[in-house]
Amino acid sequence: MTKSDSSALENARSLFAVGTTPITAIATDVVGNSASCSFTVSVLYRVAGFFAPVNNLPTLNSVNAGRAIPIKFSLSGNKGLNVFAAEPGSGPIGCDSSTEVELTDTVVAGNSSISYDPSAGQYVYVWKTDQSWAGTCRQFVIQLRDGTVQRANFKLR
Repeated sequence: MTKSDSSALENARSLFAVGTTPITAIATDVVGNSASCSFTVSVLYRVAGFFAPVNNLPTLNSVNAGRAIPIKFSLSGNKGLNVFAAEPGSGPIGCDSSTEVELTDTVVAGNSSISYDPSAGQYVYVWKTDQSWAGTCRQFVIQLRDGTVQRANFKLR
């Protein structure tokens, strides 16, 4: 085994951060012939969608505007509170869903916030809706640090 082979094996044992990492591997034989290849390693969270009280797409979750909604999801364990690539948000959408479900589990909250519930193995992002959104539909969006995006639709009364 050459020094290059040893380095390649050591790199193969590396742990990769969440997201995409470009890799170049170079191998050299005992007479100096070498070859290389490049590839990317993608490490993604294992997400199964949102948990109750939020219903996953294409369902339209119906809720009173101005309430805070506990958005629950799992990343297969506690990955720390820095799991978002950007602050979660929402934008207006059409209210043309055929499946609408009344969302009754809302909370009173001053601001949006994230926490991890170790007993349930779930993250809880409390999304504070705005009273001015009454009569509209919105899509709530989170983008995780691994680049994946999760969405849920809401009709605000």
